[in-house]
Amino acid sequence: MSNNIQILVVDDNHINRQYFSMALKKSGYNVVLAADGFEAIATAKKIDFHLILMDIRMPEMDGYTAAIQIRSIPKYKNIPILATSAESYNPAYNKVFDDFLLKPVSPKQLEESIKKHCYFTSKNTTKMCDEHQALKYAYDDNNIMIKLRRMFAQELPVQIKLLQLNMKHNKHTNCLNIIHKLRGSCQTCGAQELDSQLNSLVQAIKTNDCELDINMLSEVNLAVENFQAYLQQL
Repeated sequence: MSNNIQILVVDDNHINRQYFSMALKKSGYNVVLAADGFEAIATAKKIDFHLILMDIRMPEMDGYTAAIQIRSIPKYKNIPILATSAESYNPAYNKVFDDFLLKPVSPKQLEESIKKHCYFTSKNTTKMCDEHQALKYAYDDNNIMIKLRRMFAQELPVQIKLLQLNMKHNKHTNCLNIIHKLRGSCQTCGAQELDSQLNSLVQAIKTNDCELDINMLSEVNLAVENFQAYLQQL
């Protein structure tokens, strides 16, 4: 994948879902599909998405209603939700949707809209792991490098949980101390993506931007998952 952008595509038409899925995956995005509003809400609670494509007209629950409920989830307060429809757009929907794409949507239109609304696409270019750096800290011994990474992987869940708890209670000094420790381990293990996201979280904390804190913490959680998955493949 060219990046780690997670996109949720919501559409009751399976052909539309497959079209968006193929177009997005071809551009290097990670895609999850939902066939209706209820499934979209349930999926959004389980996975941290950077952007959502939402069909407006769907049975059972329309896209506008689903988007309102997703917006009520704290981590999605500022995440881009783009409406898609083959019909005209109601301007009243602007309070929920960030943009509107009239079907059929060309791959170029889709890519331009994502780049416009999803700032992670331009920022998230850091590679996941730097093997050269990790080996350097492991005295060029691959066995030592693997051992250090496994130790870090075991420690991560506890530290991230502690970080989340302190952020919840606005204990910013504690958060910065935890992040400092984590970043030291990231550099030792060559975990570049996670180190980069932790650094962004530090900047968000220092600006006292609570909404940005939530978004960046979601990015940190995603980077942790990516790092863990990367190690399992080795």
